[in-house]
This record gives sequence, C-alpha cells and structure tokens, in this order.
Amino acid sequence: MYFHAEVLDEQDRDTTFMNRDRSEGVQNFSNSEGQYFEISNGSKCFCNRNLNEADLALIGISKSNILKYKDALNQTMEDYKINTCVRKLHFLTQVRHESAEFVFQEERASGQDYEGRTDLGNTQKGDGKRFKGRGLIQITGRNNYTKYGSDKNMNFTTEPNNKKLAQLPFCVNSAGWYWSECLEVNLNTFADNDDIIYITYRINGGFTHYLDDRKPKLIKMIKQVNCENVEFINFESYSVKKSQCWKLHNAVFKYANLNTAESKECYKRYLDLTANYLNWSSIKGWETTPAKSSKRRNKEKVENRRTIANSKI
Repeated sequence: MYFHAEVLDEQDRDTTFMNRDRSEGVQNFSNSEGQYFEISNGSKCFCNRNLNEADLALIGISKSNILKYKDALNQTMEDYKINTCVRKLHFLTQVRHESAEFVFQEERASGQDYEGRTDLGNTQKGDGKRFKGRGLIQITGRNNYTKYGSDKNMNFTTEPNNKKLAQLPFCVNSAGWYWSECLEVNLNTFADNDDIIYITYRINGGFTHYLDDRKPKLIKMIKQVNCENVEFINFESYSVKKSQCWKLHNAVFKYANLNTAESKECYKRYLDLTANYLNWSSIKGWETTPAKSSKRRNKEKVENRRTIANSKI
C-alpha cells in the first residue's frame, strides 16, 4: 500500500491514532520533533466520516482555511447530521459563497439598514447594528440571535456576546443551526434531493450569484468526490421544474429574472400560480383597507409582476 504524508501543522501532543468510526481510513501522527501529519487511504467518499485536510484540499479549500476551520466544520456537520456527500457538498457550497471563501464572518455593512425591522425582531434602539449578519451563513436580527442562544443555552443578545457569532466555533456552528434548525424546513432534506435551486432560495431569499458561483462551485466539488452511498440526482442538469421552487410563485418569478432557457416557462408558471391571487388571504378584502395597507401592497406587487410576466411570454 502506498502512503503520502505531509507536515500540516505544529501540534503539542503525542502520537495519535484517530478512531476509525470518526474518520475512516485516516491516521494521524506526530514525528520526533512534534510536527503533526496525516496519512489517508485516499477515499473520495465523504459519507459518515470527518473530512481530513486532503479531502478539503481536494474540493478547493485553501490550506490556511483548512487549518483554521476543519475541526469546527466537522463538529458542526456532526451536530446537525450533515453526514453524507450530498449534504456536505451542498452545505459547503452555501457556506463558501456566503462567506466569500471564509473571508467574512460578518457582513461588511454596519447593520443600520436593519434598524426598526420588526420582522427581524429589532424592536430596541441600536438593534440593527447589534444584530447585523454574523456567521458563515449570516444570522441576522434579534429574533434569530435569541433563538440560536436558546439552542446553545447562551445569551447572544447582550454585548459583547452578540459578536461571538462572528468567532469560532459559533461562526460555523450557527451556519449548521440555520441550515437544519432555524427555518421551518431542514435543508438536509433538500440536499438529499440535490435541490441547489431551493437551497439557494432559502439561504439567499433569491438567486444572487446562483449561476456564476453557487452552481459552478457545487458542480466542481461533485466532480472531485466518488460517493459510495448516495447520488447527485440532478448533477449538471439542475432545472427549476425539478425544484421545490416550482411550487412557489415568488421563487419562480425571481428565477425567471435570471434570463435562463427556463425563464419563459417560469413566467408562464408564475401566471398559473397567481391566477387566483384576489382570493389569497394576504390580499382578499383589500378594498376595505387603508391606502397603504399590506393587502393593497401585496395586490399591487402581484399585479405588477403579472404584467411583466405577460410581456415576457
């Protein structure tokens, strides 16, 4: 059997053999000078094991980021059952994009734009900046900071605890929490369905950089692995018609705006999904509401979109 070993980091500890149920096919050693290196059998299936340095390098993560984030990524994926090739690669696609390849642990803007956003729970003066987006998948708003704190049995709503979401291990762990616990759906389910379109929609609220970064990043990583247990069922043929988004009028309209080969079908789909919009609970009875009521705004938004959709088909 052929092994390749590379010194990766200094570790102040004795020779260590990792348990095979934690990281199958991987052994870790320190040499006589205390330098830490790793030997792997070269398995390219990521299911049900920790990712080692070679795995993360294989899918394009830089050495400095591997050394900084590997342990937190593995612990987070274990905690939130991101435990198969398809789940791990979809999760890493979104984390890598949202953080610009681990460059940003919090959003660059001040957060002032979130001030007074009651939909985010920002009800107190200064909440916009206090609860700006932090973490590799940016957790935003007092409500989400409170919910994450409840899950971790910690208080992230006071300063400086709020800033811990931009620090290890919470910047990574909060991304796993958002992925599987924060939303009303567990994105592992949609990773199992290889539905990058719906996952992007739920992470981003739209499809920003879906075509030029998120989708190519996923495809590039898939080509580097050889999963022995699950299949990337939509690989290289990702279609909105196979996505959960096909059932959602807001999603198909936003996807149509990407100007892909499916855009015309998306506009038609939007018209079908909104044909009965005047009977929606969010709109019905708009006639009796004030001029700037939410029902009137919802009606105007749908009608403006329907006008655009009709002009595109």
